[in-house]
Amino acid sequence: ENNQSLDIVAKTKITLARTRRWAQVGFLLFFGLLFLKARYPYSDTLPADLFLRFSPLIPLFDFIDNFRISLLFWPALIILVLTPFLGRFFCGWICPLGTALDLTSRTLKSPDNKGSKRWLSWRPVKFVLLFTTVVMALFSVHLWGLFDPLSIFNRALTVVVYPLATLLVESVIVGVGSVPFLETPVMAVYDGFRTLMMPEPQTHLPQVFWVALFFGTILGLEKLSRRFWCRNICPAGAFLGFLSQFRFHERLVDDACPDCGKCTVEC
Repeated sequence: ENNQSLDIVAKTKITLARTRRWAQVGFLLFFGLLFLKARYPYSDTLPADLFLRFSPLIPLFDFIDNFRISLLFWPALIILVLTPFLGRFFCGWICPLGTALDLTSRTLKSPDNKGSKRWLSWRPVKFVLLFTTVVMALFSVHLWGLFDPLSIFNRALTVVVYPLATLLVESVIVGVGSVPFLETPVMAVYDGFRTLMMPEPQTHLPQVFWVALFFGTILGLEKLSRRFWCRNICPAGAFLGFLSQFRFHERLVDDACPDCGKCTVEC
């Protein structure tokens, strides 16, 4: 019976992991589409900042500024309301920066959970950072956007990824267009490309450098442990972690647990 229960637990974990991966891919594509909708040529069918309205930190700091809860940030409010029921589901299922870190973790072969225990002393850093940004916001100094995961991801796309991708595609098209018999069809593609992408303002190299360095450092921390940024530094994760302390249901396990898996089967 115990073996059967453990098999069910194992299959449940595999199914849940696959579902989470598909959810991450889906939300990553969704945020990518929102990002592109805010680029040239701009269409007002969706708010340009809808991507950023999913940030769990926005309602908190908007409340500090205006002493009110704005329904303008309804995506983030839904996330905050569901957190006491589902825990930090935003971090593992929705956050595009978290998805980027998971992809990086596979590439860099991050240490397993046992190897990550050496960094447990860093866990309070995210709460210190959250507290610091809240205190600074009370004095109208807004630093939270520098550490907000959606803002970080949006800056990386806007300043680094999108302009460099535009430059790369343009270089390839121009290079192929230099072949005499391909010049006419390739230039037709190039004209369409310029209409869709080239009016996008190109960023300055110093700006690209600092944004790329910051984003690259966050990705590089995966070499130390899996989701180092999320677990130890991210203030949004700290805020959601605080809210998840008020969960309406939680499975409590003590040392007497035999790991039989019956709780998973029953519930």
